[in-house]
Amino acid sequence: LEAGKRAVSVLTIIQDAHDNYEAQLALSRTLAELAEKEKDGPLLVCVEGAWGPVNVNVVKNKIPPEKIESTTNDLLKRGLITGEEHRAMLDDRIHIMGVENQKMHRVNTLWQKTVIDNTPGINPWLHEITEWRKDLVKSLPPPIQDLILARDSYDKGESELNYFLKILVRHWGKTPIPIEFSSIKTFIEIAREEEVDKEIKPMIHILLEEMGRDGMPATPMISLQNNNPRGLLNWWESVDQTKLSVKGRESYEKVRTRLKTRESAETLEPGKLQREIRAFYSALLEKSLANLPSKNEHDLQLEKIKLARWISLRVHLAKLELTPELLTEILTEPMVYPWTWAAQKAETLNLRDHFPPPPREWRKTELAAIKFYRLASLRNGPIAAGTITAARNANTSKVILVAGGFHAPGLQAEFRQEGVMHQTFCPKFDIKSPQFELRKASNFMSKEATPLIYNPSGNNALEKRTKHFSFQWVKKTYLNN
Repeated sequence: LEAGKRAVSVLTIIQDAHDNYEAQLALSRTLAELAEKEKDGPLLVCVEGAWGPVNVNVVKNKIPPEKIESTTNDLLKRGLITGEEHRAMLDDRIHIMGVENQKMHRVNTLWQKTVIDNTPGINPWLHEITEWRKDLVKSLPPPIQDLILARDSYDKGESELNYFLKILVRHWGKTPIPIEFSSIKTFIEIAREEEVDKEIKPMIHILLEEMGRDGMPATPMISLQNNNPRGLLNWWESVDQTKLSVKGRESYEKVRTRLKTRESAETLEPGKLQREIRAFYSALLEKSLANLPSKNEHDLQLEKIKLARWISLRVHLAKLELTPELLTEILTEPMVYPWTWAAQKAETLNLRDHFPPPPREWRKTELAAIKFYRLASLRNGPIAAGTITAARNANTSKVILVAGGFHAPGLQAEFRQEGVMHQTFCPKFDIKSPQFELRKASNFMSKEATPLIYNPSGNNALEKRTKHFSFQWVKKTYLNN
């Protein structure tokens, strides 16, 4: 890309966990590091959910300079500002630019609002059908129960992909994994390499001591903190080994070998990996079913598995908790069947007596949620185009795009198609922290006409947040203490 009169060296996509204090604080600190290393001009931060320049001075100018740090920290904890807004208030070098298509985003918000408005009517039923599904899963053979529970944990974000695949491989046994699952085999090898990170870190610190941290470029330093191999590899390759001691050269070679292995993760095509995971998971289920004594028993348990999966996906949909992978799955057969399909399936399995029928709000909620997610996926194109346009118009050599994890795979595909060099990472935060609370899409989707004014919780939230930023509120909350 050409940014003003400068060439953009790389576009960095930062995956954002919206409305989560730990993640937003990590994002703010990451931007601080990048801005510190960006000596020549401002740092352009493009964001989803807004359009045009984001003017943080709307809030900043109401806060006395001596109170700015404590006030913005508190606003961040309350979820009233985002990580990029927090850093922009503390550092004038951060320039935030909204890159959404305004009309698409607003329509997307309307579908979201439809789901939220129907939530009170379907929540009791969602709880009831979830409990019914638990009993259904318990009626399956133990090996199949283990697989389903592992998949549930992964879908909810409670376990990492590495852990989920380890469970699948353990169930596969000692026989070789078939060639059609080559991406899974590659990913497992990468995961094994990541387990030796304890060896890598001391080696990295030896190199940093010998070469000096101060001269280290921004991207590798952030890559080091966020465990991103590509950013580090580009730097390691430029190292002048003649300046290293014998110990330093040994460390360099070991680190380079480790990072080369881990870099191969970057070559994995996410869509292909996810398709293989679905096929591998299905193969494992079928392998477990093959041990049943009769075909009738096989068919019975298979239908239970299909019904359990269908319910799980529908609950995720209604709660707006889908990933791109789950969205793809829910739009394929037989997941697109209406609720009557599930009811008939339960009757066939002689489970209809206790099967809870959905409330009247269900069908409207289901259709609105599907439209919400389809449009959210379509927004990836305009977000990528807006980022490219903003980069070309800016007078900076580095461009950051902050977008939610749901958008990351689609944005990567868009940038690959446009031939834009990019790297992606997610700032680390402690999921076990007492302050961790990852809220779902219904809580964080929208930034309205004034981009800074962020709608975190649905109805009347826009008015509530505007009140928070009145001078009287700031004075009462912060200046009288």
